[in-house]
Amino acid sequence: MVSLNDVIYKLEHSLKPYFRIVKREFNGKHIYIETDRDKLPVAYDVLSEFDGRLIHVTASDMGLAGIKLFHVYAFDHIDRYSHVILYVMLSRENLKAPSLASKTYQVNWAERETSELLGINFESHPDPRHIFLPFEWPNPVEST
Repeated sequence: MVSLNDVIYKLEHSLKPYFRIVKREFNGKHIYIETDRDKLPVAYDVLSEFDGRLIHVTASDMGLAGIKLFHVYAFDHIDRYSHVILYVMLSRENLKAPSLASKTYQVNWAERETSELLGINFESHPDPRHIFLPFEWPNPVEST
């Protein structure tokens, strides 16, 4: 039987040297891992091998530090309430991240929403249209 530690071990070896466990919460069931933006597609592939479900994509404005982009994966089939939370720090000067929309349709709306509200450019996203703002709106809400 696969354990969450097996998942983390494989993820660590796939993301090296851009892998750092930042914290564990809820008796080790929520594992926060910092990585590099370019490793997000690799992380998706690895976590999908273990039937991890990408359940949430969001971002948080961290002020002068930049934007923190989160990908939350559920592993309830391994251990109830288990989650791997990947995040990357994006500088305000380079708000770009690879889109996962070509790998899984679930991220389509979340990437568009995050792009519109915080200005992250999800490279190669198949449908970068605005969701809430008028089509002609030139910038993300955050920049106005």
